[in-house]
Amino acid sequence: MRAVDAEFRTAWRQGRLIFDDRPLSFVVAELNRYQRRQIVIRDRAVATRRVGGVFDTADIDSAVARIAEALDLRQMSLPPFVTLLY
Repeated sequence: MRAVDAEFRTAWRQGRLIFDDRPLSFVVAELNRYQRRQIVIRDRAVATRRVGGVFDTADIDSAVARIAEALDLRQMSLPPFVTLLY
């Protein structure tokens, strides 16, 4: 196993999630594991867009905001249950 692979796999232990060219649907599924309010993608085409970055598991709202900005998406929060990406 290469050092980079190990870092990706163990980053959660330091409160980080690292993604490299992953589908948004995968990234959202991982982010949803760290909060009660679920992130929902409204469009299948949006779900296939690719994401890369390092995100803090203690600040999922910032992660969602950064992803939305990078992918030119809109987000709508409906506390306390759901955040929509579209």
